[in-house]
Amino acid sequence: MKYFVPNRHSQKLAVVVDKAKKSVGLVFVMHGLGGFKEQPFVKTAASVFKGNNFTVVTFDVANTIGESEGDYANANVTNYLSDLNDVISWAK
Repeated sequence: MKYFVPNRHSQKLAVVVDKAKKSVGLVFVMHGLGGFKEQPFVKTAASVFKGNNFTVVTFDVANTIGESEGDYANANVTNYLSDLNDVISWAK
């Protein structure tokens, strides 16, 4: 299921939650700098975790390619980490 959740800078992040029927845990799979949640390696990693009964969360960080808000000129690793922490907090 897809959600749009705010990060700490009030930018909307596109988040996809793929729930396992009998989940043994929760996994966050994140793309790299300049990436997006539909990249083949992100989808492959998510599929492996889902196949092992994990609920998987993928998302587009802000300021990158994808469905989240922001300008790529503002992309940096610090913001990516902040967005990961914001998505983890939202998932709790």
